[in-house]
Amino acid sequence: MLIIGYISVSGFLTNYVKLGVTRKHYFSGGLLSALAISIIMLPLSAGLITLVEQLFHSVEPPAIWPDTSSWLGSLLATMFTILVYYTGGWLIGAGFYRYDAALGLLDLAFALVLLFFVTVPVELLHSGKLVNVPPYVYLLVTACLTAAAFWRIKQVTRRVRIKVK
Repeated sequence: MLIIGYISVSGFLTNYVKLGVTRKHYFSGGLLSALAISIIMLPLSAGLITLVEQLFHSVEPPAIWPDTSSWLGSLLATMFTILVYYTGGWLIGAGFYRYDAALGLLDLAFALVLLFFVTVPVELLHSGKLVNVPPYVYLLVTACLTAAAFWRIKQVTRRVRIKVK
């Protein structure tokens, strides 16, 4: 998902602008495609997860979701995780597309922090090595960071100079 998000900037933005798509419409379409991909990838990833669970019986769900025993909890956890990974890749791609490597690394660092919160290991949550907070706090922080990432992507792509290939 990181790769798909990265390619959405470096591979498509120039072509879309050449075809007359505005940057605002590019951002809106990218946001809708992120949501659509997170929904479409769900059956594919669920099938893969089921296959892996049949092979290895010790697979755990993402840690920020406290109740993934129900099908709805698992569905929402997987959709949210896919959306966050796509957003992280999109943020990295937008940062490196607009800025040089030095400023692009800041967006990379922000994306890594975002991905850390969505994949906090269960052992760290329950061992007390991290701040002992409920998993819902991690979920709320991840949702806020994802919204901040979407805002950052919009700010970066708003006045980006298109690179002619």
